[in-house]
Amino acid sequence: MDARHTVGRTNESGARFLLQPMSLRAPAGGDVVDQLLDLHRTRSTMANLPPRRFRSFPTDSFDSLSMHFPEGVSRRGVYVLTFEDESRYVGQSVDVVTRCSAHRRRWDDTVSIAFTEVTSTESLDTVEREVLATVARDHPVRNIALVANVTYPSPSVNTVIEPAQLIDWFATSHQHDAAPRLDDVDQRLKTVVKFKELSALQEFDAIADGVRAYVQACVPAPRTTERHLWALTSLPSTGKTRRLRRLSALSVGPVETLVVLEITDENDRMVGGFLNLAPPRGKDKVLLAASVARHRFAHEDTDVYANAGLVTQLWFDDMAMLEQMMRSKVIVRLARNLTVSLMFKGRTSYGHYHDFNLADHMV
Repeated sequence: MDARHTVGRTNESGARFLLQPMSLRAPAGGDVVDQLLDLHRTRSTMANLPPRRFRSFPTDSFDSLSMHFPEGVSRRGVYVLTFEDESRYVGQSVDVVTRCSAHRRRWDDTVSIAFTEVTSTESLDTVEREVLATVARDHPVRNIALVANVTYPSPSVNTVIEPAQLIDWFATSHQHDAAPRLDDVDQRLKTVVKFKELSALQEFDAIADGVRAYVQACVPAPRTTERHLWALTSLPSTGKTRRLRRLSALSVGPVETLVVLEITDENDRMVGGFLNLAPPRGKDKVLLAASVARHRFAHEDTDVYANAGLVTQLWFDDMAMLEQMMRSKVIVRLARNLTVSLMFKGRTSYGHYHDFNLADHMV
């Protein structure tokens, strides 16, 4: 089975999402509402954009969104989804009806959508970036797309860990985090059913060993930052298909950085996954290429994260290969660089999915 081909198609359908900070509140009510965003409005989330008209639709309009776009009305434009946790997702499409139907299947906590028409396909990227940049000031966003390098931490990170301890996060190797873990009994109960299903798999010990190796090598102060800056889930439903499902996903800040997958077909079943790295620079390009060639790791430089530049992904065909990756200094360094960059963006929006039962095996 070609795991890379299967996983690659999942990537192209948008299986990974980033959360950064943004703000566009959709109005209440069941009718379509036209909003003219004023360029001069004080603290407007669109303050740096020319006035642009958005139409807002509540969640219960999603199933019949097409009725709001009769024949002759353009479906091409940029849209903003609002979720129950106040996070957002900014996207573009030449057919917003079809695209939002797909999003609805992926996210069942969608509250509303705001849509603005873009007159030309060539302008979609520019308008999307502008809207995301302005909206991302106040709320988390679920766009893996704009993972940019950050040189300073979000103020919210300082509420989790002392600023003085942040200085060497990029450079220092992992050191044992002796801080006591904060527990949440109610959260444990919410995730215990999925955890029991995951832990019943014959590969569970190997999955736990591989994810633990990643946490210990790439997540700074894992006990202190648990659930606040990173989250671990059992059997997340994201990107699930007849042949593929996520067994576990570790999200750092806004992005899935490590995903364990089960891929099946009529004759075979594989438990593998992918690891996200910061783009290698300088000599790390040579070192990574040598490590990949030496160990025959499957890899790809991909732009599925679109406007953020390239993110390097490594695939592993089994959990032993993941542990082998964690013995490569350059892979650990690049994985840690991405982890820290994402942590600096602020708290993870996946904290309410965190599985303490699974994390017991990691920290």
